[in-house]
Amino acid sequence: ACLAILSAAPVAARAEEGADAFAKRLLATQSVEQKTYACFVRTYDKAHLAKHPRQKVTDMKLLVGAERLPEDAEVSYSYRVNVKLRTHKGELESFSSCGHAEASENPKDGLSIHCGSECGGGGLSISPAKGDKAAMVELDDIGVWPVSKPEEASDLRLSAGRDDKVFRLDRVSNDICAAMIEQDKKDDAKAKAEAAQLNEQNKKDDAAKSETKAETKASN
Repeated sequence: ACLAILSAAPVAARAEEGADAFAKRLLATQSVEQKTYACFVRTYDKAHLAKHPRQKVTDMKLLVGAERLPEDAEVSYSYRVNVKLRTHKGELESFSSCGHAEASENPKDGLSIHCGSECGGGGLSISPAKGDKAAMVELDDIGVWPVSKPEEASDLRLSAGRDDKVFRLDRVSNDICAAMIEQDKKDDAKAKAEAAQLNEQNKKDDAAKSETKAETKASN
């Protein structure tokens, strides 16, 4: 898989109340003090695909997460997306932590967040739509890999095209994204465990360096 990294989006203003309100709208929740999810899906029917012959995406499922981290007052976003394509067998996925990608008060584009990835390309943007009953996903370019083989390296990409640029996904019960939520929680737990292990190793290394310095000083 192509691993993702934190990517912060530039914003014109850092209005905390506006950012909080946006998160609550997008996730349909009253609080983001703990990690909260929202699920959006779309299966394109034959009639739609017939009108858009260049559209590769036939199914898209989006999971958006947001939380206020203990060490940070700002809302942190993440996403996972699963897609099916006309041109590829099986389901593909991508995910990224969006860091401090805040809501941007752009009069023309409205409120949105932008998430990039380590895989190169411009990532994607997400914004609420249809009275918050849907989400608009504006695709630039993201790395994707088979859901069935998440550990294998992949050079597959999903890039914006004439009919694969903007997708409107309907809000559904989080139960529909249950497997994605479970995987996200596992990835979070793994990342925290690795961070704790690294922190502990750094403490041991620092202690060893201090001891070596003390011994060197004593021998001089």
